[in-house]
Amino acid sequence: MKKRRVGILGATRGMNFAMDGLFGHPEAELAVICDSDSKQLQRVSEKLNAAGITGIRYCQHESELYSSDCECVVIANYANRHADCAIAALEQGKHVLSEVQPVQNLAEAVRLCEAVERSGKIYHYAENACFSEAALESRRQFRSGEYGVLVEADGEFFNDCSGRWHLLTRGQRMHWRNFVPSTFYCSHSLGPIFYATGERAVSVTGMEVPRMPYLARRGARSGSASCFNMQLSGGAIARIIMGNYKHPYRLACRLLCEKGSLLHSSQDKLQLIREEPVGSGTFACSEIQPRSPYWSERYAASHAPDIAYMLDFFLNAISGDRDAMAMGIDVYSALDMAIPGLQAYRSILNGGNVMEVPDFRDPAVRERYRNDIACTDPAVAGDQLLPSCSTWQGTVPDEVYEEEAALFEEAMKTQFKLGFY
Repeated sequence: MKKRRVGILGATRGMNFAMDGLFGHPEAELAVICDSDSKQLQRVSEKLNAAGITGIRYCQHESELYSSDCECVVIANYANRHADCAIAALEQGKHVLSEVQPVQNLAEAVRLCEAVERSGKIYHYAENACFSEAALESRRQFRSGEYGVLVEADGEFFNDCSGRWHLLTRGQRMHWRNFVPSTFYCSHSLGPIFYATGERAVSVTGMEVPRMPYLARRGARSGSASCFNMQLSGGAIARIIMGNYKHPYRLACRLLCEKGSLLHSSQDKLQLIREEPVGSGTFACSEIQPRSPYWSERYAASHAPDIAYMLDFFLNAISGDRDAMAMGIDVYSALDMAIPGLQAYRSILNGGNVMEVPDFRDPAVRERYRNDIACTDPAVAGDQLLPSCSTWQGTVPDEVYEEEAALFEEAMKTQFKLGFY
């Protein structure tokens, strides 16, 4: 059987998709790697060639990737460009698997929805937090109906990046991590709630942690962390806390339901809490280490089975597998996971006012936001530019970024590896 040819845009994070899903895949092969950074392409090609992985085309220009014979494209470049790149790929007839986040403003969300609809191609959102064993089982348990309706949900994502900021931003003043708002990268904490329950937010209000010194000295211009509260479509409420907290890496999701609770704070273990009997006020608690029925023995060799799941659901959806289509995250669900963060930041800038979270499944709703380019990216926002932080609007000296760039170049001599840092 002829393998599907896959292209990757982004030779850093994109290589995780190659190593943990594409290499050795029985039905797909990596054909093209595209990245605007020629040095990064060189480092990657040398590493892969040394490992005996050849036959891959390397290019710097996105147009070469979109016009190639690849059937599908993984969008894993800078997060503030995901929407434009996904749209360009769809317009060239490619299926798209997009890394987080899908958009940086509401006008991009409108354009992305309509590009997917026009294309007739598969668009899946690669929110890996939804595809751990615990998250997949949480979805199965909730949708069995045994826990009743959702009452309240909590999502947490703690990831202190300050010690490796130079590896992430490369000393680039306009790297997206240096200017996106504190609520932007929200789908790790929010995604598993919506993926499990099928809910979406209808309104949101946010609060922000100031720009902390441990990130300010690295060149970050945003608030360092945030939280927001949401009213959900089914009547439940949800709370999100996320950002660069001084705490070990933590990704957690709790669903408080009508008849019990589901909680996971690791990729592999899920806590089950059931009121038994219902109405008694007494609870039976257990912890399981689930294994999804979609598991493949190929995943045992992967450092990130969540990536393997996402790729297989994506590739099988292209083949018309309706189950894979249902398990993947489509464009509307992707926006459900991202737009609350964009609107939470507007809430922060407006003193905590409650903001609507629009549902772009409805074409009439889209019209209200078609020209809403407000965001913190000066290359996009024009006169709708928002400040990167609610409490600070200063200027970072060039010397800060020069030092970060020097640290990055020095690190590449001894610390370079394939994939995300």
